[in-house]
Amino acid sequence: MIRYKCNICGAEMESPDSAEGQKEVCPNCKEPRRVPKNPSPRQSKSRSKILPIIVALSVVVVVVGFLFAIKLARRSEREQERTQKQSEQFVEMHSERAKLTQELKDMQAGHPSVPPKGKTVVEAWLEAQRIGESGNKYWCDREAKASLFAVRSWEILKDTEDGKRKTVTVRIDSSTKGGFRTTNIWKITLVYENKRWGIYSINSM
Repeated sequence: MIRYKCNICGAEMESPDSAEGQKEVCPNCKEPRRVPKNPSPRQSKSRSKILPIIVALSVVVVVVGFLFAIKLARRSEREQERTQKQSEQFVEMHSERAKLTQELKDMQAGHPSVPPKGKTVVEAWLEAQRIGESGNKYWCDREAKASLFAVRSWEILKDTEDGKRKTVTVRIDSSTKGGFRTTNIWKITLVYENKRWGIYSINSM
């Protein structure tokens, strides 16, 4: 059975499948109306099958978008944490350098409230070497003074004190005059004289 509407008055009409394509008179307006083709059952079934697929794909798209948004949010949080950590490290490093600079100024001025530290003297001497200065002012009053070439970085390994003499063991990363990178361990001896610590000798281990 084919169900359709009159295209003139809109009345509901009904014709057998065999009347497909033929003209039927509308019982309401008495005008002839051609019977339309009956929709194919296959088309109806295919549409009913496609609809769940479309719904499922829509759900997948929404879920994927949600997961992607969560991933971006977590990445943003990690970036913020890393930036904050780097900022804290920078502030801490700047504070340590400012403290070291102030201690060196107080030491050179003979400030009584800041006792000189052998480790501070060694680090100041190495820092002077790193920026291209001689660092002779950190040595004690003697003619024999030594310097290193192209100091890059260093690490204090040991710091021992025996009265007015200190021994600092340090690993120094530097370069040769030929430009080759080298890492050596040095033993730096300091003595306390004239109210301050000064480097007395440096020897490779």
